[in-house]
Amino acid sequence: MNGSSIRAAAAALLLGTCCLAALGAQTSAPPAAGTSSQAGDQAGPRAAALLLAAEGQKNFGGSDYSCELELATTDGGGTTKASTMRLFRRDSKRQLVALVLSPASEKGEGYLRLDDNLWFFDKETGSYVHRVLSDAVGDSEMDSGDMEPDSYTEAYRVSGMETGRLGANEVDILTLEEAGVQVYPRIRLWLRKSDALLLKEEYFGASGRLIRYVLYPNHVRVGGRTIASTAIYVDALDPARRTVVTVRSPSFAALPDYLFSKSFLERSH
Repeated sequence: MNGSSIRAAAAALLLGTCCLAALGAQTSAPPAAGTSSQAGDQAGPRAAALLLAAEGQKNFGGSDYSCELELATTDGGGTTKASTMRLFRRDSKRQLVALVLSPASEKGEGYLRLDDNLWFFDKETGSYVHRVLSDAVGDSEMDSGDMEPDSYTEAYRVSGMETGRLGANEVDILTLEEAGVQVYPRIRLWLRKSDALLLKEEYFGASGRLIRYVLYPNHVRVGGRTIASTAIYVDALDPARRTVVTVRSPSFAALPDYLFSKSFLERSH
């Protein structure tokens, strides 16, 4: 990153700290079964429509997608690391390539997703290491699976729906349970009631404990879609550890097939 980018990342981290302080009291375990205002099949058509709206903001099955990601990660001790990546996605075929652009020591590394396999390319050895979706991207709080999210509607079912507030926003809160084995068996989605904008996600482990959460404070309109332009990934077990991801130059323009290959990744380093 250049100086202005690092200053922007620091400002985003400060924004994230303020958001976390304001919203910390609103991060909690999901309600017990049957205690939400609508549970299970009773959640009905509105819950199904909200789930589709949330998915449309993260999973782009009808289009290719590319952008640059700026990551600013704090380790909780005041140390911040900045990095950038170039991301290419083709969600219809579950294809992804992510190239590390900075820092210089990591430039040329990258990720390749083909079908059900996610690989990390090690530039030093020229070899590929198999990764799982819960592995961190570099030293950040962002998971590998966050670069190319799975389909909510295929991976989860709505088990409950309630209303609440998130800051100044009235929200609908969906509780999702895994339809098959997932990295996170339970997720909660917080969507603004006025327009179904996704503002927050909470991820729970098999024990029911909150593991991580993600805030989406800023959004942009691109190619007829609304997507998050800022995401703040937080370790719920140690909230001082967090990563602010800023999306630059998002595009839904068609991408050439050769991008989604080992040969392209290897040539790019």
